[in-house]
Formats: sequence, structure tokens, C-alpha cells
Amino acid sequence: MSLIGGMRIVSTSPDIRIFFLQDASVKAKSLTPLVFSPLRHCHSLLLSSHHCGTAIALHLEELGEQQRPREGGEMGAWSLPCGWRLLFFALLAVAEVHGSSGAKAADALPPRLFSAEVRTLRRIAAEIGISSWNLSANPCGSGGLACDCSFNNKTICHVTDIFLNGHNFSAQLPPDFADLPNLIQLDLSRNLFHGAVPDQWARMRLQGLSLMGNRLSGPFPMVLTKITTLTNMSIEGNEFHGLIPPEIGQLAQMEKLIISTNEFTGPLPAALSLLTNLTDLVLRNCSISGSLPPYIGDMENLKHLDLSFNKLTGKIPDSFTSMEV
Repeated sequence: MSLIGGMRIVSTSPDIRIFFLQDASVKAKSLTPLVFSPLRHCHSLLLSSHHCGTAIALHLEELGEQQRPREGGEMGAWSLPCGWRLLFFALLAVAEVHGSSGAKAADALPPRLFSAEVRTLRRIAAEIGISSWNLSANPCGSGGLACDCSFNNKTICHVTDIFLNGHNFSAQLPPDFADLPNLIQLDLSRNLFHGAVPDQWARMRLQGLSLMGNRLSGPFPMVLTKITTLTNMSIEGNEFHGLIPPEIGQLAQMEKLIISTNEFTGPLPAALSLLTNLTDLVLRNCSISGSLPPYIGDMENLKHLDLSFNKLTGKIPDSFTSMEV
């Protein structure tokens, strides 16, 4: 007698000699010792392309006869007939292959965004009206979001870049951006953001920040001088006013500084001389006054300098003659 599939029939058919379970959609939880225990007379069993692996191998052990304990109380091993013993080891090999492929499948699971950052992005989206972020899935790579998914064996992502330029968002700047600890690039240019830069942003470790072309106002945002990791910053085209503070000298890693088209007043602070890594310094149309400071001519890395449309007076310092701009 032979059988293809059918667990219920197996358990009631002890005279089966050949049993086929090939390409069967059998779940491991449906296999119990009772399924195989009646197969005492079966001599051929075909189990290829199943998905039960170890589950079948373990239940086949029920076909053997348990030996009595040996003298001294040592328990004996399960004894299987020769044919079953060979089949049992073959099934263990199959189970190992299935287990290995299962582990690889687990490793291949797509990474997900860190849950705390999902909540942060939800708050930001609600505050400024973002509809392009699909936060029910992994939003990385879409809607202006870029992530680093190398964490926790490539299963966890952290937001590293946010580009929301040119969307006409009209709101105050959300302080929640500071709750994205891996964020290094933030571009909010060409929108309608208004008000001041949040104090919470002092916690950020940005490398690049663009607030160009908004309606931000108030004195020079002191909070930005505390983001000492910045290498590229533009606050061009806003409504900031007052003196450029000496604290700007804290931005020692700055390479590109663009603060043009604001209503700053007074002279350039001497602390600008501390920004020795500057390659681009653009203070065009800032209403700054006073004389050209000689230290600008000593900035060896400076390649692009724009101080036009200001109220600067006096002669050009001799140090400017050695500049390679």
C-alpha cells in the first residue's frame, strides 16, 4: 500500500509499506509521534521537498524500540532498524540544510528604522505638514530621507540626512530634529519657516545645515555656534539682524559659511580668524560696516570670498595680495 500526503490516513494505516511525503505542504506542528508510530512495517519513505526538517526526524525516533536501562542505571539509546537508522541520519542532514537556509532567510530580512526615530519623524511630519513620509514601512530612501542601515547586524537604520528643500512649508522650525542623534545633514532651504532657531538644536551633531531662503528672524542664532561639528552652513536670505557674535569662532571645523542677505550690522568679528579651515566665505549684502580685517588675507584655505554690497570702508589690506581666491 502506498500513500501520497495525508497525515490522517497514516495514523490509521499500520500496513503501509511505502510512504510518500514529497512536495507536501505539511506544517511541523501537524506532526506528532502518533502520526508515524503505526508505520512499523514501512520499508520505504520519500520525504523530499518538505518543509518540516527536524520535526520529522525527531518523530521518526518513535519508530524505534527504547532499550531498557543498562546495569548501573545508565540509560540506553533509542534503537532503530537499519533502514530507519539510515533514513534518520539522512533526515538530520536535510534538517540542517533547511535550518541553514532559514537562518539565511532571517539574515535577509529588510532593515527597519529605529522605533524612537519613527516617533520623532511622526512629530516632525505633524508639525510642518509632511505627507510624503510612509512611516508605516521603512521610509529610508524616500521623501528626502537617507539612512545608515549598518547597525545591529544591518537590521536597524538611523536617519542621517533630511532634505526638505523647496516645499513651501510654513511653520516654526521643529525642535524635534535634535532627537535624531545620527542626523548629519539637514536641508530646509527655500521654504517659509519663520521664527527663531530652537535652542534644542544645540544638541545636534550636524555637519551640513542649510536654512537658506526662509523667513527666520531675530538676532544671529547663537544656538548654531554650539553645533561645533558643522563644516557647511548657510543661513542666507532670512531676516536675521544685529551683530555677528564672536562665538562664531567656535565653529572651528567650518569650511563653507554663507550668511549673506540678512540685516547684520557692525564690523566683522575678529573671531572669524579662528575659522582657518574656511574655503568659502560669503557675506554678500549683509549690511556689515567697518574696514576689511587683515586676517582674511591670511586664510590659507580660502578660495571663494564675497563681501560685496555691504558698507565696508577703507583700503584693502596688504595681506590680500597673497590670496589665491
